[in-house]
Amino acid sequence: MQVPPKKGIIGSNPRGDAGPQSQENFAITTPNDITRLLGEATAGDEAARDRLIPLVYAELRVIARRQLSGERPDHTLTPTALVHEAYLKLAKLDRIEWQNRAHFFAIAARSMRNLLVDHAQRRNRQKRGGGVPDIPLDEAIGLPTDFSARIARNTQIIIQEESEVTNVIDPLGGSYYIESLTKSIVDESQKIIDEIEQMGGMAKAIESGMPKMRIEESAARKQARIDRGSDVIVGVNKYTLPDEKIDFEVREVPSSVRDEQVARLKEIKQSRDNDAVEKALAELTRAAESDGNILEMALPAVRARATVGEISDALEKVFGRYVATTRCISGAYSSEFGGSADIIEKLRQRTEDFLSRQGRRPRILVTKMGQDGHDRGIKVIASSYADLGFDVDISPMFQTPEEAAKMAIENDVHVVGASSLAAGHKSLIPSLIEELGKLGGEEIIVVAGGVIPPGDYEFLYNAGVEAVFGPGTPIPVSADATLSLLEKKHLS
Repeated sequence: MQVPPKKGIIGSNPRGDAGPQSQENFAITTPNDITRLLGEATAGDEAARDRLIPLVYAELRVIARRQLSGERPDHTLTPTALVHEAYLKLAKLDRIEWQNRAHFFAIAARSMRNLLVDHAQRRNRQKRGGGVPDIPLDEAIGLPTDFSARIARNTQIIIQEESEVTNVIDPLGGSYYIESLTKSIVDESQKIIDEIEQMGGMAKAIESGMPKMRIEESAARKQARIDRGSDVIVGVNKYTLPDEKIDFEVREVPSSVRDEQVARLKEIKQSRDNDAVEKALAELTRAAESDGNILEMALPAVRARATVGEISDALEKVFGRYVATTRCISGAYSSEFGGSADIIEKLRQRTEDFLSRQGRRPRILVTKMGQDGHDRGIKVIASSYADLGFDVDISPMFQTPEEAAKMAIENDVHVVGASSLAAGHKSLIPSLIEELGKLGGEEIIVVAGGVIPPGDYEFLYNAGVEAVFGPGTPIPVSADATLSLLEKKHLS
């Protein structure tokens, strides 16, 4: 039986940290020793750096496990802030080794932090009797109004004040159900962490695309369960009203918002001291190339009224820009659909018929335009449509309408599916249709989906959109409608 280590001792095997290294590599036992080693490594001592790297890595894993399992902070262990400081300084010591990996490590750190925070929040809500979301009632059809946001906030306040649940330290303490849920989260998370370790760490996993693919596969399976009704979403796939109407105010975001912001940027660039801006951006680039403080050097650029894009470009000269690998998961949606596969088979027969009569499969480009960073929806659409027999192209994030139109023409698609979750549909989708016309793509069908208020459907139809799929539309329904449009245009 393995003997637990004493507090404060960093050991390879007892704490399950850095793999095959011997115990000799982990002789540092106190925060003061880590501070000393960090100083020596910063001064150029390569031996100190080599000893410090596995220690910092080991401590990061300990912190992650401690937070994930919900343990109380142990002040006899190395402080989290010191570990993070050591990690950030190590990333600067060896430019050749770390520069190409620094961005991956940053993503890994953010991903792990978000995972841990999410688990911690769930656990706290479960154990404290909470769990009522603060999601506004209209978020599925548009950006929240002040009215809906106030209801969401006040729901939390009523529970806090009137139920007096916050007066009890642990209202669900001892609940087998809650404790079993907590344990299952820890156990399943540990399996993923172990798998990532076997791949060589989070940076290697991100490079391989594994975390992203797993998330997308999970989302596709979840959507299949919703579409077949095994996972109930009240008001979406159960207890629905056949002629439900939106009888409350929906926030309207006019297309002029973008034009106003563009005009403001132009005004700033015309009125600022552009020589001072260029000088500040050059200093920022030099700081990125050396061991300079990037945040400190970014402040003069901001004060000189450099834009976020210009600051990003100045850093990109040194660090490059990360581009995620885009792939399409196959088989997850259809396999999860299970017993209701007759619907899937009928749609597949129609895509096969299209292939036999047109010489190629129906081809769709799914795209996100503008500053809309929510890509779960288009990834689920891409995966499920591929299972239904479509050829699917996925655009990069943050495309302009011009870029999306060019990609549609170059890939010779039949349909463009434009997803909008950030209220940009009234400006971006009409611009896409206009650009397709300029490039000779008038025959390409444009459909839209996402968080689009029903009151905007007519506007989009008038702009040339052939179909709009609002929140909660089952994928077989949208695929059926899309195929009907294609059959009418190309097979009739």
